[in-house]
Amino acid sequence: MRAYRPDIDGLRAIAVLAVVLFHIGLAPLGGGYVGVDIFFVISGYLITGIVKREMEENRFTFASFYERRARRILPALFFLLLVGFGLALWVSMPQDLANYGASGAAAVLFSSNIYFFLKTNYFDAAAEFQPLLHTWSLAVEEQFYFLFPPVLWLAIRMKRIKAVVLTILALSLLLSVLVSARAPSFAFYLLPTRAWELMMGAALALGMVPWPSSQRMNEGLSVAALIGLGAAIFFFNDETVFPGIAAVLPCGAAAVLIQSGATSDSLVRRLLSNRLMVGIGLISYSLYLWHWILLAFARQALATLELPMIWAVGVFIGSFVMAYLSWRVVEQPFRNKSHFSRARIFALSGGLGAIVCGILASAYLTTGFLGLRSDETRTLVATQDITAQRAAAFGTQRGCNKALHADGLCVSEEGSGAPTTLVWGDSHAGALFPAVAAVYGQAGEKTALATHHLCPPFMGIYLMENGPSCRRYNESVLRWLEAGEHDLRRVVLIGRWSLYAEGVRPEGESGHPVTVYYEGAMASTVSRAGPEANLDALEIGLEVTLARLYETGLEVIILGDTPEFGRDVPRMIYAQRRFGVSTDPLTLKDVEERSARAQALLGKEAAARGARFVPLASLLCDPVCAIEEDGRALYRDDDHLSVYGAREVLAERLAPILLPAQQITEAEE
Repeated sequence: MRAYRPDIDGLRAIAVLAVVLFHIGLAPLGGGYVGVDIFFVISGYLITGIVKREMEENRFTFASFYERRARRILPALFFLLLVGFGLALWVSMPQDLANYGASGAAAVLFSSNIYFFLKTNYFDAAAEFQPLLHTWSLAVEEQFYFLFPPVLWLAIRMKRIKAVVLTILALSLLLSVLVSARAPSFAFYLLPTRAWELMMGAALALGMVPWPSSQRMNEGLSVAALIGLGAAIFFFNDETVFPGIAAVLPCGAAAVLIQSGATSDSLVRRLLSNRLMVGIGLISYSLYLWHWILLAFARQALATLELPMIWAVGVFIGSFVMAYLSWRVVEQPFRNKSHFSRARIFALSGGLGAIVCGILASAYLTTGFLGLRSDETRTLVATQDITAQRAAAFGTQRGCNKALHADGLCVSEEGSGAPTTLVWGDSHAGALFPAVAAVYGQAGEKTALATHHLCPPFMGIYLMENGPSCRRYNESVLRWLEAGEHDLRRVVLIGRWSLYAEGVRPEGESGHPVTVYYEGAMASTVSRAGPEANLDALEIGLEVTLARLYETGLEVIILGDTPEFGRDVPRMIYAQRRFGVSTDPLTLKDVEERSARAQALLGKEAAARGARFVPLASLLCDPVCAIEEDGRALYRDDDHLSVYGAREVLAERLAPILLPAQQITEAEE
């Protein structure tokens, strides 16, 4: 192995530029995220090569190994976390600052991949707003290097190194392929499905990959690998099942480029070794650290995922400036053993780690120093507190998602006796439940909730994200209604209809497109993915559901869409107050244009099946869609009403539509 490989720094430059340009959006790199996978292969190659050489020379010690990792990783990371903490104090809402504290502490402990795997669920803030999300990859690497050296040491002494490395590689790759589509968060964040990428580099360093001696063959393979790498970077996208089998292309291409550069000089090796590429490669670690944190804080400050071009360019330039400063002032000095001995490095790592963790923990434990914030900020933060809102709506903090009647549905505090109304639907049903409960509570009636996130309340309908779970849940609810062992008089169906009908999210909202399928009609829907196919599936499911509900004799009401802003409303309000950020208003016309197809379908089917369809947009937009009232946010994110917005604002406007005038008069008396 060469003492120094400038072409590997050039490969690092490709990896980091792919990631940075992809994240900031300055180039059409749909698969720029594969840069992280390239880093994994490079890291596995370099670190294993060093360990192998030292073991062969009988000078390997675990202390020296972890000393190198501490010098390489920790100083720049601690610097980032402390500067980022200062930025968070200035820019972030209290809950975002608290999240920064928790994720930062996890980063110090190299467990942020586990933290984000556990935390990035349906109700968490969009991942793109979390400044330390990118530290998941550092955690994967360090977890690998905590486990791999002892395994390698044992394998070498037992003379089973090839069998051990190839077995780990094969099992990890197999697991990645099996779970990437079924459990994408697990596959993305956790070591078991990523270890094979590092092991691929390790296999190269251990000489397990045969390589042709022909210079012409070496040239051809390196060019093919560069083309393959470019194909992954440019043509993969957020719909690519990843990592899984797709990750073999960028990882394999990176491995070929590493091996070809080690074998002989080639055109590709010379291209990768040019001064500009090597320079970017040298600062690639700090550049990776800084680009995302600056991008996330810019998004928080503007309350938008899509930055204006001038901001995007500013983040790009600022990332390079901070990366160079971090490399020059922080990384380089701490790598100098004459300045910092091993004992000093370990002492500083432990001491600074404890101090940084303490500072970050204080932000988390105080909910972003909430007690020091203004009254209007505390009121705004309360809008985002799902636990508090659940307690306000149901008198309980327990979850209601996927609960069935046999387990005990969540029931409103308003009214008395057994529930007479069932609100049934997806997370929008949960958000609108306080409004419906407040309306029927005026008549002394209780309301129950049956909700399954991202699951329209139609028979046979499913999305790839929740498939069997959604179908089983809806069938259980409808069978209970058909059995008649309840005191219900009506069912209120609620869903995020525009998303299901159009398949795409409103501009500015993160998340994958949505494809709706109807069980038994797979061929027609899969072959025609898009709004028309979604509408066909929804229509079949709605017809079947309304027909079965009609037989129960229950009154059926379908509530229309609530406005979708595409931007987190509490963040919008905070940005307006703190930084004077202005945003284009959402109007009734905008909402009606997006929901036109869904509204037409719901209205037509309701009229044909004896149900009532009640549009909601006109109750919330006149003609501009309001986002706050009396200093309180009407939404808890970009499309779900807050409890205040539902109970105090929408309920008052909805009551005359849902309740006969006589009931309202009696309730007032």
